[in-house]
Amino acid sequence: MENALSDGPEPIAAVICGMANGVDLWAGNVALDLGLPVIAAKPWAGHGPRKSDVALYERIIKEAVEVVDVNLSETYIGPWLYQVRNEWMVDNATHVLAYYNGAPKGGTFNCLKYANKKKKPVRNVYG
Repeated sequence: MENALSDGPEPIAAVICGMANGVDLWAGNVALDLGLPVIAAKPWAGHGPRKSDVALYERIIKEAVEVVDVNLSETYIGPWLYQVRNEWMVDNATHVLAYYNGAPKGGTFNCLKYANKKKKPVRNVYG
């Protein structure tokens, strides 16, 4: 992960963490461990972690330089919230770091399709 984050001509201003269970929270945690600033991008204001991820989620929220509620809803109002969050992250990024298995469906696929449309450089660290 360290090489994936540091292989570039410019220092990283911040890592945007999408706050989803799994790789998102793992990447946010690694970024904090590396001393990088993290922006926590919550898909909606009331978004929270699954029980097994509470400590990790709370660490990222507490240590983030900024917490963004991409949608102000306190309740889950549909799966499209994740795509809106993905678009916000891409729109506010200079580069995209992904863990994508190549499946032509799902949230990561849709996010990378949007990143390509926006001509953002993408680095896939899968495998």
